[in-house]
Amino acid sequence: YSARSKWLLDLSDATELIFSMDVSRVWGDAGAAISPAKGVQIWDIGTNTQLNIPGFYDTAQDTASNHLTVDYGASMKLTSDLDWARITSITAYRTYHTDMNVDFDGGPTPFLPIINNNRENTFTQELQLSSPEESNFTWTVGAFYLKQQGDTLFQFGAPFATFALPFGIPLGDSYELYADATTTSYSVYGQATVAIMPDTHLTLGGRYTHDRKRISGWGQMSGPVAPAPLVIAPTLGRQKTSFSEPTFRVALDHDITSSVKVYASF
Repeated sequence: YSARSKWLLDLSDATELIFSMDVSRVWGDAGAAISPAKGVQIWDIGTNTQLNIPGFYDTAQDTASNHLTVDYGASMKLTSDLDWARITSITAYRTYHTDMNVDFDGGPTPFLPIINNNRENTFTQELQLSSPEESNFTWTVGAFYLKQQGDTLFQFGAPFATFALPFGIPLGDSYELYADATTTSYSVYGQATVAIMPDTHLTLGGRYTHDRKRISGWGQMSGPVAPAPLVIAPTLGRQKTSFSEPTFRVALDHDITSSVKVYASF
């Protein structure tokens, strides 16, 4: 199901506020198990016996696969007309998470059950100053900020596995992989269009963007043998990097008639 709502508030003759929000939820029992063809014999290493696949659609799973996705967010746009310009502020937040439980081996014993959880939160803020609508010389300057954080969990052998997991994890315990990633972005920009002849316009624009990305992760084991989650030291790691990029735009357009325009842009 999903729901959304949008509100327009006239704060004054020159200022308005638009507020919007939405939410959605999706649940399903679809999984990722693969069923061998009917009549094929497979070996169950958990019980050390052969298995016959009884039917075309039968995966004989020991756990029920399912997935859940929840997504919601809100934004606020404030616009105010001044005598010489229009100022705009756009603030937005969005969060997204999904949970998936998969009987990955598709067999009747807990050979390789997997749980995958993902979380992501994003916040953005933009400030913009632009020329009045009725202007022969049009221009826009602004700044943009983004902060995005997400984390992921992969759990192998949940609630328990019947085969040896890496790093000497005992049977019955699960092996869990965690990752946490963050992106931060800043940018400033500007663009202007001027009439160099009555029907010919020149547009010049530029933008500078700086991004920072960081990711950290680790592996751990948990379960009856290790009741408290135990971080596995060799799996700890962290990386980070930065990017900076100036970009630009040049465009020239000409009105041949009131309904025909020719232009070139780079």
